[in-house]
Amino acid sequence: MGDFPKPTSNTSASTRSDLLTDTVSRIRKIEAFGNIGHWEVDLTTGKNTWSDHLYRILGLDAGDITPGYETAVAAIHPEDRPSAIEMFRRFKRSGASFQIENRIIRPSGEIRHLNSEAVVNYSADGQPLRIFGVTKDISDEKQKEAILRKTDLQLENILNTTQDLIFLADEDGYFLKVSKSCEKILGYSQRELIGKSFRDLIHPEDFEPTVDNRKQIMAGIPSADFQNRYFKKNGSIVYLNWSATLDKTSNIVFAVARDITFQKEEEGRFRELIHRLSVAQKIGKLGYWEFDVQTEEIFWSDEVYNIWGIDQTKFRPNFELFFGTIHPEDQAEFLIHHNNSVAGIAPLDAVHRILLPSGEVKFVHEQGRFEVNLRTGAKRFQGTVQDVTKEKLAEKELRERNLFIESTLKNLPLGIAVTKISTGEATYINPAFWQVYGWAPASFGHVDDFYNNVFPDPEVRNEIMQQIRAGIQSGDPSRLNWKNIAITTQTGEERIVSGKNIPHPELDLLISTVVDDTDRYWAEQALRTSNDRFHLATQATSDAIWDWDINKNFVFWGKGYHTLFGYPEEMNQVSPGFWETKVHPDDLPRIRKSVSDSQNNKEALGWTAEYRFLKTDGSYAFVAENTVILRDSQGLAVRTVGAIRDVTHTKLYEDSLKKLNSDLAASNRELAISNKELEQFAYVASHDLQEPLRMITSFLGLIEKRYAGQLDERGLQYINFAIDGAKRMKTIILDLLEFSRVGNTSESKKTTNTASLLEEVLLLSKKSITEKNATIHIGPLPVILCQGSAIIQLFQNLISNGLKYQAPGNRPEIWIEAKELEHHWQFSVRDNGIGIDPEFRQKIFIIFQRLHQKDQYSGSGIGLAICKKIIEFHGGKIWVESNPGQGSTFHFTITK
Repeated sequence: MGDFPKPTSNTSASTRSDLLTDTVSRIRKIEAFGNIGHWEVDLTTGKNTWSDHLYRILGLDAGDITPGYETAVAAIHPEDRPSAIEMFRRFKRSGASFQIENRIIRPSGEIRHLNSEAVVNYSADGQPLRIFGVTKDISDEKQKEAILRKTDLQLENILNTTQDLIFLADEDGYFLKVSKSCEKILGYSQRELIGKSFRDLIHPEDFEPTVDNRKQIMAGIPSADFQNRYFKKNGSIVYLNWSATLDKTSNIVFAVARDITFQKEEEGRFRELIHRLSVAQKIGKLGYWEFDVQTEEIFWSDEVYNIWGIDQTKFRPNFELFFGTIHPEDQAEFLIHHNNSVAGIAPLDAVHRILLPSGEVKFVHEQGRFEVNLRTGAKRFQGTVQDVTKEKLAEKELRERNLFIESTLKNLPLGIAVTKISTGEATYINPAFWQVYGWAPASFGHVDDFYNNVFPDPEVRNEIMQQIRAGIQSGDPSRLNWKNIAITTQTGEERIVSGKNIPHPELDLLISTVVDDTDRYWAEQALRTSNDRFHLATQATSDAIWDWDINKNFVFWGKGYHTLFGYPEEMNQVSPGFWETKVHPDDLPRIRKSVSDSQNNKEALGWTAEYRFLKTDGSYAFVAENTVILRDSQGLAVRTVGAIRDVTHTKLYEDSLKKLNSDLAASNRELAISNKELEQFAYVASHDLQEPLRMITSFLGLIEKRYAGQLDERGLQYINFAIDGAKRMKTIILDLLEFSRVGNTSESKKTTNTASLLEEVLLLSKKSITEKNATIHIGPLPVILCQGSAIIQLFQNLISNGLKYQAPGNRPEIWIEAKELEHHWQFSVRDNGIGIDPEFRQKIFIIFQRLHQKDQYSGSGIGLAICKKIIEFHGGKIWVESNPGQGSTFHFTITK
């Protein structure tokens, strides 16, 4: 405010009076403007002086009262008076600054709120001279504070009672106030949310749209029906619908949000339901249609357009257009069904053909019903249409197959006969049956006649009949399989047959199948005799005879390696690499080159060499070796057979020994050729067995379809048993062929990444892994030298076992790892399956050895035998560590 103007010595009295008057006027204006009054107390005289505006503040008339302490105290509200008096007394004693807020009561009874301040002026010697004070009427401010408190209370009530979310946020997006409902909807207390930013809660995908919406709000544009997602305290998501506006005075955003999570979930469920309905229509090729009888307009669902092959954006169906798509030959019959349905005679249920724009013909099955709206009288025809082309074509194919069965059953190469168990009467015999047994059809009218004819020896006949009866009583189908049974034909010829008997006691029927195995049987006998001769030859000679199958990469050692060099008698199979470790290091390069040159020379039929061979006692024997090389049609060496003689003490007889070796080599060559031919014959014979099995399966299936209406459930079951047996026999044959092929392939070994092979295995086994919900853990795998296809088959067999042999309800897990050893890579395949009893750890690697019934776990028992053969082909070994209920770990090694 500044100081009052100070008169100078030259200022006249009138001028000073004008200045004083002007100053007093200014003070009064200032007091009126600020609603302030001032007062003074002369401490030396006790005189009180009040400004005019102070009287107005107190509601007093200056002419009616004398200003003073008592008058001021009397105006104070009784409730505030004691504290005001005490504070004024302390002020007078201490002389400190004085400030007090209290109420007064005007003579009119009106209550006003005042705020008073005062200071003491002192003389030069420190004596108090006067008190100067000001009093301000703050009633309006108090009233505003009361209103604000009331407003805050109302807001608090709203915040604590509303079901919606209410937020008051500052201009930076930080929450100033939040409603109580946050605890229920968001999981946060009000205290936890105060000071947080919306950025802490917003879903990342909704962040940018929310920021853009907030910019509009801060620009003064209110927001309504804005939706986003917030994270609850527990991490789950809530959908919110917002309305928000900006208070431009305080720059505070007032926002209200409603929880619409349920609506969103309902919308999602509705969309999912619509999607599932659409998928169901596509899968079932089933569409929905409606026909308005008055307008003849037709509504088609998407799948109806798909069935008709029509673009719905270019085609608006009506009855005339729809009727034109029906095959001309089916239109008349369809109209009958349609009109009967519209007339209420019968619901629509018709199968007819339609013509697609592409010219394709489809069969559809239409079903519908006619409805009348009782309120509006509107007539509506609604129904479904399903694409049944596949079923109709299947029916046609079935009819054709039945005709095929009827025309080819008599030519089936597999003999089939059906007899009654109780009476022995033959109810059906196909031509192949009596042709295999070599008897006229009339000889098979009764089972007793059959056995008397084909088994003329009474002892053999009784044994066979007792075996069949016991098998039927046991209920074990495996006991009714015939293999290599000798029978006698009507001409007296002896034949070897194999067959199977499938009893159906509930039908009183016995189904018998038979094949002529005479040629196969004698071929196997010849092969067995040849092998026996070879083994006898190896025992009869003093030489060490060996047989190297190059494709399978293993070497057979005869007994001579035991007698001549001291190697264990049971060591009859070794790898070529093992043999090389026994050749003297000085001789090995020459011998290795000689072997390679002779094998690569397509004209070479064999080779001879002399070198030193390590004996088990550590000494070397001088040996002479003579080898025969067997080649395929391209001249590639596939097998070598040789003999090693210990010539250490017979150097002087070299010439005679060369002749002996030559003769022996010739004999071995003939034996090798014989064995090769027998091996090829066995393969062809095994392959040819599949054809009658395919015919058995095919024609039994055709019989089942053709005579399904004439057989009851047990009859069909017995046919299924026969089909199952034929299929399992085929599986065994295929597994045998697969077993024989292991290592016997032209595929060469090459450096391969095991991880890449395993990726291919997992791709091949993807369906089984997915169906089992299995987990495959794969550790680091090495690069190895191998036949890739064989290693794929190895892993596929082990993974398949890990998936298959699981306890019911168990989720398979398989771990595949490898570690490096000095000369080998050692792999392990571990599973969490049912485990293996320790006593069977070696048995499982023997061909056709099974630990479980086929109805428990499928398989022929050859998979692990193949694995063993593959590993041995790669110069390694395989073994298992397992206990029942604790899973199994298969270990195997691969030579580096």
